This record gives sequence, C-alpha cells and structure tokens, in this order.
Amino acid sequence: LIMFKDSVKAQNNYQTKYDTCNYYRQFEGEWRYINGNDTVRVYLKTLRIYFSPIDLDGGLFRDDLIGWHEYKQGNNIIESNYQYRNFPLVSSEWNEPPLFYSISLSYWRQFGGCNINSRKLSGTFIDISRQAQECQSIIEINPAITEMHFVHWPHAPCKVQPCGITLPAEMTLIKQ
Repeated sequence: LIMFKDSVKAQNNYQTKYDTCNYYRQFEGEWRYINGNDTVRVYLKTLRIYFSPIDLDGGLFRDDLIGWHEYKQGNNIIESNYQYRNFPLVSSEWNEPPLFYSISLSYWRQFGGCNINSRKLSGTFIDISRQAQECQSIIEINPAITEMHFVHWPHAPCKVQPCGITLPAEMTLIKQ
C-alpha cells in the first residue's frame, strides 16, 4: 500500500511543458535558391511535436519549423525528399529522414526566441546524400520575410568523412 501511494503521488507531480511559437507560420511555404546551374527548393511547415513523459516528466509540446528540400544541378536531381511535403505529419518525436522531413528549425534563443521581430533561426538540414548527416545551420531572415539567408555551420561534428555537405554551404532562399 505504501508503494502504491508513492507511485500515485509521483504521477501527479508530472507537468506538461510547452515550448510553442505561433510566429513560425509566417515562414511557411516554398522558398527557392537559384545560382547558375544549382537550384534548391525548400518547403516549410509548422509542426507541433510531442515528446512523451518517458523522455521528460509530464512530456513536452514544442513547435518546430520543419521542411523538405530538393537540390538540382541543371535537370539532374542530386537529392530530394520534396515529394513527401504533403504527406500527413506525425506529431511525436523526430521522423527519420529522408522518408519524411529533412529540415528542423527554431528561433535562436540568444536572439529573442519566439518573437515576431526575431529574424534568426537555427537548426539542422539533413544531407540525404551523405548517410542522413545532420548539418547545423544558422538562418537570417530579412524584415520583409522574403529572403532567408542560410549558412552551414562548418564546425559542427559530422559522421561522414570527409566533412562537408551536398547542398551549397551558403545560399539565399527567396520566398515564392
């Protein structure tokens, strides 16, 4: 009976946490980068992800800006999971790419976090061609929300040698 009482008490102490942000919706839709023969299409969407209480006491709801990308050189597709952008989303923990999304971004907390005036995001792009290597990135958005400047963070550890990424290391995506 004592063990049961402690167990019930412990379960009642769980408190679900929320790290949500309604301002991600302004970045949703298609973005495109074109430079010579290179074309990168990115489609972004907001997803509320639930992390279960097993991972965290009470669980956590967190909003992320997720996306899919296609990289072409001329007419040749170098890598893509763009065709999955309209698939139904599962809002529990990370869906392994390239079958689902390959981009996960959030506001950079050091520059204001979830704030409509914040213009910096950070996160990962998955390099589908390099064994789904996660590439850390920093994104800066212009005030009109028409351009998104992506910079690969080259000092993040990588599991595929030699280090590098398939996508251009720096690119400015234009909202379509």
